[in-house]
Amino acid sequence: MPKLIKLTAALAITGAILSADPKISRDLEGVPSQSLVRVNVRFKRNVNASKHDQISRRHGASLTRAHEDVNAATFQVPASALANLAQDDDVDYISIDRPVRGTLDYSVEATGAQIAAQYGYDGRNIGVAVIDSGVRASSDFNDPVTGRSRLVYSQSFLPACSLWGGNTNNSIVGGTPSTDNPVTAQSQSVPLPLTTVVSTTACTTRTSGTDYYGHGTHVAGTLGGGGQKSTGSSYSYTIHGIAPRVNIINLRALDENGSGYDSYVIAAINRAIQLKGQYNIRVINLSLGRQVSESYLTDPLTQAVKAAWEAGIVVVCAAGNHGRDNVATSQGYGTIGSPGNSPWVITVGSMKTQSTMGRADDTIASYSSKGPTMVDHVVKPDLVAPGNRVDSVACPGCTLAVANPGNSTPLQSYARYMTGSSVDYFSLSGTSMATPVVSGAAALLIQKDPNLTPDQVKARLMKTAGKSFPTQTSVVENGQTYISYYDIFTVGAGYVDIWAALNSSAKIYGRALSPNAVVDKTTGKVKLIWANNVIWGDNVIWGDNVIWGDRLMSGSNVIWGDNFAAWSATSATNVIWGDNVIWGSANPGATSAEMKGEN
Repeated sequence: MPKLIKLTAALAITGAILSADPKISRDLEGVPSQSLVRVNVRFKRNVNASKHDQISRRHGASLTRAHEDVNAATFQVPASALANLAQDDDVDYISIDRPVRGTLDYSVEATGAQIAAQYGYDGRNIGVAVIDSGVRASSDFNDPVTGRSRLVYSQSFLPACSLWGGNTNNSIVGGTPSTDNPVTAQSQSVPLPLTTVVSTTACTTRTSGTDYYGHGTHVAGTLGGGGQKSTGSSYSYTIHGIAPRVNIINLRALDENGSGYDSYVIAAINRAIQLKGQYNIRVINLSLGRQVSESYLTDPLTQAVKAAWEAGIVVVCAAGNHGRDNVATSQGYGTIGSPGNSPWVITVGSMKTQSTMGRADDTIASYSSKGPTMVDHVVKPDLVAPGNRVDSVACPGCTLAVANPGNSTPLQSYARYMTGSSVDYFSLSGTSMATPVVSGAAALLIQKDPNLTPDQVKARLMKTAGKSFPTQTSVVENGQTYISYYDIFTVGAGYVDIWAALNSSAKIYGRALSPNAVVDKTTGKVKLIWANNVIWGDNVIWGDNVIWGDRLMSGSNVIWGDNFAAWSATSATNVIWGDNVIWGSANPGATSAEMKGEN
């Protein structure tokens, strides 16, 4: 049997055996012909089981999982058969099954969600699919009125151990809840050979929908925790989520070390689409990501989120935590991950609340990834939200809790006359924590007006976002100074303002695709471009300055002029707009630990 190999998102093996076929992703070039690889195949139309069987017979492939609602399927196939598979008339595109990893102190107050709650906006009857490392049951996920669990559905999309084997040699590099440093997990989830025998316990962690990592539980708590474990006469502060009565659909796609693959996430998205009517799923939260390896037009992950968007589901994605990366002298620009590079979705960066209720002193987290996106140069992020040192529901005994015991929330921060560390709440930082804030905001808007489309939700949140920022801020971490500039590629359309969004009645009909950025190599200036039917184009009621504000742009849709402070036009051209940058040494954050919870 050919050896099963694991490929990183930017693999480049010498001695390529595949020709430059436009139907095969570039990171499959050079794979040794004797290797067995796992690939995602996108079809031009929905195909049935007989087509899957035909592919298996003709190409020596085996079906791993079908993704009917996104016209795709995952196969194991000999690398030597890929060129022939690409010639199949029904096949649209073939890509490697890339590895992925999992990307409330004063979040509620900073976004205006507490005012919304006073007027009855709490997310009731809205379903939000949390695609993450699972969700551990907690009374904070019970309805505060009826007492019933709001974890209405759970399913794991990790393969059974008998098929893929368990994880070995995983490690966690823990962080501390500092003012500007995300707790990250740089581990790898490596499928073992098919013949590997693993323990029953390891199999249970894969097939169960519960959380063994701790990331998904924290995300779900930020989104919809009810605060039952911090409510009562013994407590001075209730730790609850943005939409404390939403129904949570728990779709597990990351393992006990926060790792997964594209196919797991795609399967979970596919399931969310299928369950939309049954559970009124109107929002998908994706606090995870990986490196951008190709255009969003061919990436199977971004195509899956597009399918969900077109099915009427708002998709909210983490921007990533690579804003400090400067390996390409880009000062963190061009580091947005996939699927946050999709122009359809709402991509979220992270703000620091400074542990105060007001917004005036809030600043961008220096680790928050910046746009534009690699390959397509999409303007991202779309919004920023609180994501630093967020207290949310803990997962005792989970990987993150064991690796980072110092992140347990101090009891004295919310409990009267108590000291020590909480077992119920845990602190994490990152764009993963900011993402469910916006997912919760979307749920509240839909609760108020169930007829809103995903594009209308995105546009309203961007239009009403706060656009008052300083020119720049700096932070010192481990002796290194990081300077952040508050441009469109750092804070997007601004700081999410839930109460302002709920008070807006603006309803635009059309698409809310994030625009692209183009550089004029003659003048060195960067401008926005958009499709003709996008709602904030030149000739529609919402012009570019209405969405992004004069402060974030400088004149007639020019976003980087001659005197842009962060870098020179020459550097911008070479790093972001260079022809070969995505495959060259200038590619920031090119590691196999990219599809992860962006915590």
